[in-house]
Parts: sequence; C-alpha cells; structure tokens
Amino acid sequence: MAGGFVAFSGDSPAFQAKMTVYVFICVVIAAVGGLIFGYDIGISGGVTAMDDFLMKFFPAVYERKKQAHEDNYCKYDNQFLQLFTSSLYLAALVASFFASATCSKLGRKPTMQLASVFFLIGVGLASGAANMYMLIMGRILLGFGVGFGNQVTESKGTESNSSYSLQSNLGVTRVWRDDRPSSKIVTIAGYSVIKGRGEPYEPSVFEAAGYKWRLVLYVTGNKNDGGNGYISLYVRMEETESLRYGWEVNVDLKLFVHNPKQHKYLTVTDGAVKRFNAAKKEWGFGQLISLATFENTNQGYIVQDTCSFGAEILIVKPANQQEKVTFISNPPNNVFTWKILRFSNLEDKFYYSADFLVGDRYWRLGFNPKGSGGGRPHALPIFLYAQGFRSNAVATNTWGAVNLRLKNQRSSNHRQLYSAAWYPIRSGYGVGVNNIILMADLKDTSKGYLVNDAIIFEAEMVKVSVTNIVPV
Repeated sequence: MAGGFVAFSGDSPAFQAKMTVYVFICVVIAAVGGLIFGYDIGISGGVTAMDDFLMKFFPAVYERKKQAHEDNYCKYDNQFLQLFTSSLYLAALVASFFASATCSKLGRKPTMQLASVFFLIGVGLASGAANMYMLIMGRILLGFGVGFGNQVTESKGTESNSSYSLQSNLGVTRVWRDDRPSSKIVTIAGYSVIKGRGEPYEPSVFEAAGYKWRLVLYVTGNKNDGGNGYISLYVRMEETESLRYGWEVNVDLKLFVHNPKQHKYLTVTDGAVKRFNAAKKEWGFGQLISLATFENTNQGYIVQDTCSFGAEILIVKPANQQEKVTFISNPPNNVFTWKILRFSNLEDKFYYSADFLVGDRYWRLGFNPKGSGGGRPHALPIFLYAQGFRSNAVATNTWGAVNLRLKNQRSSNHRQLYSAAWYPIRSGYGVGVNNIILMADLKDTSKGYLVNDAIIFEAEMVKVSVTNIVPV
C-alpha cells in the first residue's frame, strides 16, 4: 500500500498527549481503513479460484477449469470474471476524485461516515448476491468505500480541511502553561454574538517592549491565510511613523487561548523570530485553533459564552559581538628552556619552573625527580601546566599543543613527546607524561642527559588558542 508522511498540528498541546479511549478508537478506525483495502487485495484472488464461487456466479469458467489442461490464463479467460476483480479498483479510482472534494468541503468525519455507508451497502450486496450482477454492484460500492476511506485514513494525518496549510503549520507547537500572557489579554463576554462573523475584531492598542501593538482576531478564520475552519489571531505593529527609516523589530511571538476548564493557557508558537518592518507589520497564526475544538463546550475554551485570547511579545536583540577562537601555529616566543641544577640533591616533591607567556596565557613546567604515577620510581616525569591569563585576555578554556623535551646536552638525540589538550580556565591543570626517560638512562652519564648534575627541559608550544571579542 502507498505510504507517506504525517504532519501533526493538533490543537492539543504537545508533550501532554494521553492515550484515551477516544484516541484509541480513532487509531483503530484509521488502521481498519488500510486493513480493508489490503484484505480485499489478498482475498479476491483466492475467492476467484474457489469452485463453489465459480459454480454459482461463473459456471462457464468452472466448466473450462475442469476440462482445460492449459495454463491458468486459459482457465480464467472470462471478461465478467475480470470485471468482478477490477470493478472495485476502478470504482475506488473514480471515487477518490469525488472523495477529495467531499473531504475538503465537509471534513474528515462526514467523509468517513459516507465511506462506511458504501462499505455496509457493498458488503450487504456482495454477501447476499443472488447473481453475478448483484455481486459486481456490491464490488463497485465497496470500491467507493475504499476510495472515500483512503482519502481520510491513509493520506490525512491532520484534520482534513481545505484550509489546512502544511507550510503555515510547519514547526508550530501548542503547549499548556499556567502563567498569563505578559503583554495583552482580550476577553470576549458574549462570543455567540460575533460567532460566524467574517470580519476581524481589532481590540485597543497596547504597549509592549517600548512599541505599540494591536491584536487582530478572526473568529471564523482568515481565509487568505489558510484559516478556514479555524480561529486566526495576529499581532500588528501600530504607530510606526516615528520610527527611523529602515526600522526592523525582531520579536519572539507567542499567542494564547485561555482554557478556564483546565485553568491554563494554550500557548501557540513556531519558534521563529518574527521580523516586523515597514513591509510586514503583522504576524500571527491563521490556524491558531480549530473551530471544532474551540466551540466544543466539552473542551473548555468557552465558558458561559466567554472566551479569552492573549499575546506575549519579547524583543529579540541580535548580538553585535561574537567570541572568536583562533588557533595560532608557532606563536611568538613559543620556546621555553628550563635548566635544573644539583639534580641529585632534589627532594621527593614537585618542582615548577617560572611562568612563561605564550598566546593569552601563562604556562609552566613541572616534575618530580623521584618519579610520578605509574612511572615512579623508575622514570622521570614532565608536565605542562596552564596558569593565569594576561591582562585583559578573554578567560576561556585554552588549547595547548606542545613538544616536551628532555634535552641531550651532548647531541641532538633529545627525548621528546607531543601533547595536546584543552586546558581549563582554572590554574594548575597539567598534561604530560610519567616516563620521558628511565632513571637508569638518565643517570648514565655517557648518554648525555645528566651533565654536571644538571638536566634541561624544553617546551615548544606549537599551537595555542587565542580568544577575542569582535564585532559580528
């Protein structure tokens, strides 16, 4: 069967849906619509090969089946038998054209009811058929049922109505909230008086975020914005004559429908920033809430002929600055050398070099002459530590990539390792290795690493990050 996508834009708030008996029945009915179609495809092929069926409705085919030794085409080559099979699909094809218009004009529910009538009559005729013509007529009515049923159960995931607009509902969310709207509330005491009126109602001007605004309410929907069968609500910017040329106001807009029964507000938004300017002063939702839901007294939006709507306007000011992180390769003054004298007299503790500045941050080297971690006491460690920031620097995590070396004082055969990491903002975080050299190799004077009881460490900062605040 054909598949597709479903765009859900219900009036019930997102994330608070519940599985109720009514919802379960709706799901079952929608599923049965496809089940009927699929079941018929599977069953009709088997029925046409049954001897009892052929004897009653197609005796000529039955006789040929018994006598023929050819293939199945020769046995079932009968125009009326083919008409029996294809009549349902032809009828469904024709009915689908009328079903689309019916669904658009009347909605899903009446269309489904009409499909059910076709199914019931078709099943009655087919099951009680006394001859071939009654059987085919039943199949045709079943085809009408399939055509109308598929229109609403297969391809419609939302309330089928000619006013539904995927584009206008894409991304729209509806959620409950307890707090009242912060910008404007309009209460209509006597909704029945204006019910069915096509012209918009425009309440008084209100001020929010330093600008003047007005709500625009269509109680039967704005037909020019896909609002047929819905409540449409908009916010229009007023008194803009005094604003500078080329003005633009960016707004995070939320519109509301009060539900006294729930003691909550249905909040409608699409998450997109609305750009109010001279060319477009009005924004809102053509399909705020369906009339069927809004006017259903069981839903609780209208109590004692009174209803309320609201708006919340928050100005979105675009950032005029941005934080820019740059990675600098081989920055200036990126090599630091540290010579440690009287190595054999050093105690079992960590020793640290003087701080040196590379990029926006100070760094230092550190080691324990007796070893550290898994390398203790057989290997010599070395670590690079991130310290504080230079004056006026932007304090962020800092990327540091370094070549750490224990220098060979008699040749270029240095011991070296590469380390790269994000260093946190706090000082004293170190990254390095527990075994840049074995103690035995270090103390072997012929190898050239310990000369005159002194060792030399070197840090070459090959890449660091620098953060600046710059204009957008």
